[in-house]
Amino acid sequence: MRRSTTPAGSIYPIVSTLSGKSFKIADPPVYYVNKTKDTVAFEVWYRFVVNKLKVNNDYFADDEAK
Repeated sequence: MRRSTTPAGSIYPIVSTLSGKSFKIADPPVYYVNKTKDTVAFEVWYRFVVNKLKVNNDYFADDEAK
């Protein structure tokens, strides 16, 4: 059984499975602090990380695990 909802203020739908966990979204690209290696700007990378931690918060035991 799957159910899909979109939390208030989120652009990501959360798909729950029988395990009760949200659908795991992809990890953000690695940020190297090196203009020749980075594929995204820091602000974009930061937003990826914040969104992942919000959407997949049920994968972490507590704030320290995040």
